[in-house]
Amino acid sequence: MFLPHDAPEVKRKGQQVSPEVWTDAKAIIEATALDLALPLDLPNEDFTTPEPPAAWVSIDVGGDAAETIELGGLTWEERGAIWVHCMLPFNSGIADGLAWRKAFSVAFRAAQPTVEGLYYRDHSFDPLSSDDGVWRRLSLVVRYEYDDRLTNNMLARAKFEGGSGMTATAA
Repeated sequence: MFLPHDAPEVKRKGQQVSPEVWTDAKAIIEATALDLALPLDLPNEDFTTPEPPAAWVSIDVGGDAAETIELGGLTWEERGAIWVHCMLPFNSGIADGLAWRKAFSVAFRAAQPTVEGLYYRDHSFDPLSSDDGVWRRLSLVVRYEYDDRLTNNMLARAKFEGGSGMTATAA
C-alpha cells in the first residue's frame, strides 16, 4: 500500500524542520483536521488507517536548507515545506478531497504565525495520485521561511571561549 511518506519528494526532504516551525504548523493542521472531522496521521505518531477505508489526512514536513543570512551568524534562514496529504478511498470521487485540501490551504493563508520570523509562502497542489487499490492522494505543499535569530537569552546560556586549551560549553 502506498503511504504519503513513501513519496520520493518526502523521502528526499526528510524531517529536518525547526521545532518552532513544527509547533506552529501542527496547531494549524490539528485545528483544521478537527473542524473537518478528519483523522490525522502526524509524523512518527501512532496511527491506524481507517477500516473500512475512509478519508484521512497525513502530514509530512521537511526543511530544504538553513543558512546564515548575516555576518556573525546570529540569524539563520530556514526554508522548507509542509505536505498535507488528503487520503481518499479508491473510487470515492475527488469533490470532498478538493474541498478539504482547499480548507488546509486557506488555514495556512489566514494564519498569523505564533513564531516571530516565520512566514508561510506559496502553496502547490499536486494532481490526484495513481491508486494502489485502496487509496488515492490529493496533496497540498505549503512552503515556509523561518528567520531563526539567536536571542540575547540564548547567547547568555552558551559560553564560547576561543584560543588554545579553552573549552566551549552550552547550558
